[in-house]
Formats: sequence, C-alpha cells, structure tokens
Amino acid sequence: MDGMGSDLAAHVTAGAAVVYAIEWLKKWPAFRWLGQDTAPLNRVVSALVSLTIALGVSATGNAEAGWTIQIPPLAAMTGVGWEWAQQFFSQQIIYDAVLNKARPFSPLPPPYQGDADVRHPVHVPLGHASE
Repeated sequence: MDGMGSDLAAHVTAGAAVVYAIEWLKKWPAFRWLGQDTAPLNRVVSALVSLTIALGVSATGNAEAGWTIQIPPLAAMTGVGWEWAQQFFSQQIIYDAVLNKARPFSPLPPPYQGDADVRHPVHVPLGHASE
C-alpha cells in the first residue's frame, strides 16, 4: 500500500474505533451527558479525541502496573492541524454514514426552500434576447 493509502486506512480505522467507542460510552450511566440528543457536545468530544490522535498522544499500561501517557515533543507536532482535520472529518463521515442514518452526511448545505419575506429578483431566462 502506498503512503496515501496507508494514511487513509489509518484515519478510517482510528475514526471507526473512536465513533464506536463514543457510542459505547453513551450507554454507560456515568456518561449520560454524552447522549443521542447532545449533538454539539458530541462533536466537541469527537474533536478533542481526534486532536489527541493527531497529536500522537498514546497510553500504555495495565490496571496492576499503572498507566503511562506519552506526549510527543513539540517539534513532532508541527503538522497537527492537517492531521487533526483529516482525523476529525473521517470520524464525522463514519458517524454520519454508519450510525446517523436518519441524517446522511452531506458536505453541502440543504437546498434553499424559499421564504415569503425575502424579495427575489425577476428571473430572466438566459439565451432569449428581448427586443
């Protein structure tokens, strides 16, 4: 697999893991604040987790020996903005496509439905010369 393909596979894999982990946490009583009807808060949590992944923060250990959190040096975090954007949007696309089927993902805003209070310019079809 080339560099771009492996990068995409890493983002999709991490994105899927995060999406399903957040869904799993929503079922715990301790995480009631992270519910189905708290979409803005859920996006903030997703953004923070994707930032943690983009920074390269990791944890190792176990319950008996304890846990260690590794934070890379500042020089290693220079490209974090682009990595964060890739990770966050891959998580959003996975969530919207797989778990949020009621509202499918669309990068475009919904089409304009019209508003009675807005004055619209007169429509003149192109290609017709008026004499």
